[in-house]
Parts: sequence; structure tokens; C-alpha cells
Amino acid sequence: MTFYSPGFIFIFLPCIVALYALAGKKLRNAVLFLGSVVFYLLASRDLMSMAILASGLIFNYAAGLFIGIAEGRMRKLLFVFCTFVNACALLSPKIISIITESFSVSLPEGLAIAAPVGFSFYMFKNMSYLRQVYDGKIKAEQSFFALGAYLVNFAQVLSGPIQTYADWKKSREEGKVSIASINSGIYEFIIGLALKILLADRIIRVWVAGLYGIGSIGIDSISTPLAWLGFFAFPLYLYFEFYGYSLMSRGIGRMLGYETPDNFLHPYMSRSVSEFWRRWHITLGEWFKENVYFPLGGSRCPKGRTVLNLCAVWLCTGVWHALCFDGNGINFMLWAAFLLLFILLEKLGALDWIIKNKVLSHIYLPVVILFSWAIFNTNILTLADLGTYFIRLFPFFSQTPEYVDPSDWVRHFKDVGVYMAVGVIFLTPLPRRVYDKFKNIKPLAVAVMLVLFWLSVYLIFCEGANPMVY
Repeated sequence: MTFYSPGFIFIFLPCIVALYALAGKKLRNAVLFLGSVVFYLLASRDLMSMAILASGLIFNYAAGLFIGIAEGRMRKLLFVFCTFVNACALLSPKIISIITESFSVSLPEGLAIAAPVGFSFYMFKNMSYLRQVYDGKIKAEQSFFALGAYLVNFAQVLSGPIQTYADWKKSREEGKVSIASINSGIYEFIIGLALKILLADRIIRVWVAGLYGIGSIGIDSISTPLAWLGFFAFPLYLYFEFYGYSLMSRGIGRMLGYETPDNFLHPYMSRSVSEFWRRWHITLGEWFKENVYFPLGGSRCPKGRTVLNLCAVWLCTGVWHALCFDGNGINFMLWAAFLLLFILLEKLGALDWIIKNKVLSHIYLPVVILFSWAIFNTNILTLADLGTYFIRLFPFFSQTPEYVDPSDWVRHFKDVGVYMAVGVIFLTPLPRRVYDKFKNIKPLAVAVMLVLFWLSVYLIFCEGANPMVY
């Protein structure tokens, strides 16, 4: 089950919202927790994954209580130990997979461990909760159901956002379920669904159908124009895929009476790589800042130490993506190193002359980010393919083979060109401003939402939907 599956849209979501709204305040945590358990079982269809999540919940519930009552050196030792255990749990499935593949070792079926769906987001929330208890920002949660409702929350467990417990609890206590909140949540959910189904899933067909699907031609057989079409298509797909999911999550939260933090803030309107990463996947950036960058000293250090702190953050970022995605982890480490290079240059002031110029900065940022996504591209699974792809982008480095069809891009451009043009518009704040202005004009707003919703549902039934990339 996913946010865009018919069973979720027409059965699970209406039922959980109704049960949650009808339940009294004392029962809502239990309703949300148990409903999230059911959702996760339907999404993963794996009792072992549920057992791993349950073990993490029990461990961190107890850890929070012990850290909360401990004092002095013992408090710090408990926090460090529990964080280390969580980190080992997060890393273990990938490490075991790498070892078994490298040495051609096959584990007995009962000992094979696969990371549960959304495991890294779940573990990040666990570690964030313990840090907030340790720092004294919150008191350890006494209610098992309350903590479970936060950690296993079905709206956030698969792909975030990584909301802190302090923010979550405050929003839950101050918010309430009402007709207005449900209506606003439905609108937000529909917009996210439309971005995912009507834009992301249309745009990615350049890669899925053209390069890796039925009748695919492969990286080594694409023309330079098709390589450039994919170069621009993948970043659009990635943005609307993940932004759409975040909006659906935010919409579900509003239906349940709480606010979910923004995860994207028009990142392509940024003027520097540093700013871009403050506006892209915001909650992940905040997590690394609070749990890695600040504990190391942040920017309140000599320049050399600050550089090392940034290197540590981006090393962790590369490793995290290597854990989350299929494919060659080296690609993600190269991607992180590439971005780190420009962030360090910006931090040291070497690129101020570009960033301060309104024209040059809006050229510099997209160029750097688009090339970073070409390195990151989850459809390019090996370094050899990545090298071939860059040779196709810049054919003057090598002669194009005779078997490459120079007109192969035409069919794909006809298929996705319009969607990409619409996508470029939706990178700007303009669509959101138009929405905010006209959403209270009921007949118009309702009509537009109904069209977007039923068109999305129609395409889901006819064509299905691509799995979420995160």
C-alpha cells in the first residue's frame, strides 16, 4: 500500500481519518499508532520488517525513559550508547548485503536481513527523539502509544518528512480535527497526488520507457539530444516525485489536525548551492544540522574546523543515500563530494562574485545542481554507465557509434516535452501564489481539485504508478 494506491485513497485514509476524528483525545494516539501498524503491514507485507520496527520502538521508548532520569556522566554515556546502537541498526542491513555480495556468501533464509521500507527515516526520528530528551528540549514520553504514534506515523514512516518530536507534540496539542482542517488537508493531498502522477510519472518515462523499459536502447545507444533530454528530465522528476509525496504527507497531517513542516521551499529559485540545500529536503538538512553539524561545533569554529565539520555532514549525507537507494553507492559518494566542493568554495567566499550577482547566480545554481543530479541519477547503476552517459552529453570527447539513432530523442520529446514545460513553471512560486489566491473561491477550487483528483485516479487505474524513489 502506498499513498497513491486505490485501497489507501478510497478505504484506508477515509477510515483512519473518521476513526481518529471520532475518538476522544485519550484514544487518538492509540488509533493513530494501531492504524499506522496496519498501514505498514499492508505496505511492506513483511512481518520481519514490522518486528524490526517494533524492536526499535521498544528499545528507544525505554532508552528515552532511562536518559530522562539519568544525570551527569551516566546520562551522557546512556545517550552515546543508545545512539551507537541505533546507528548500527541503521547500517547493518546494507553492510550485511555488501559483505554477502562481495564474498559471494549466501545466508540462511532465516538470517537474511533486509532493511524495512522507510527504515532510515524511522531510525532518524528515533535518534532525533533521544537527542531532544538528552538536550532537555522535551521530557521523555511516558505513553508508549504516544511515542509509537510519532515514530510509526503512517503519514511519515515511508519517506518522511523527519519531524522532531517537540514539533510533533506541540502541533498535535494545539491542533484539532475540523471540517476546515480536513478540507485543507484534502486539497493539499490532491495537489501532491497530481504532482506525483500527472508530472513526475509522465516525465520519468524518458528514462524508464526509453532506456530501461520494454524495447529500451540502453545508455550506450542513446544520442546526444536524448542524453540532454534525460539530463533535464531527471531533476524535474525527482523534485515532483518527492515534493508530491511531502505534500500528500502534509495533507494527511492536516486531516488529522496537526501541521507537518515544509520539506521544500522552491529550491531552484536559490542563488547558491548552500541555499539550495537549505530549501531542498529541509527536514533532512535540519536533522544533519542538529545531530551532526552542531555537535561537532558547527560554524562557531576556526575555518579549518568548520571545513571538517561540513565534510563530516556530507560524508554522512552520501552514506545515507547509499543506504537508502539501490545501485552503486560510489555514485552517491561522488555526488556528495561534488556538492561539498561547491559548498566549501561558497563558505570560503571564493564564489561571492557569482552569488551576489542576480543574473550569474541564477545561471550558476541550476548548472551545478543539474550536473549533480546527473551523477546522482538512480537509473544509472554503475560508474561505467555514468562515464558513458557523460560521453554522450559531450560527444566531442569520443566518436558517436554508428548504431546510435540521432533522431531517437524526437519520440521521447513528443511524449514528455509538454510535461517538462509545465514542470519548469511549477519550479517557481507562481502556481502556489495562484492557488493561495483562488483556493477560497469554492466553486472554482472544488472543480479544479475534482479534475486533478479523478484524472490522477484514472491514470493510476490505467497505467499504475512508479514506486517512490525515496
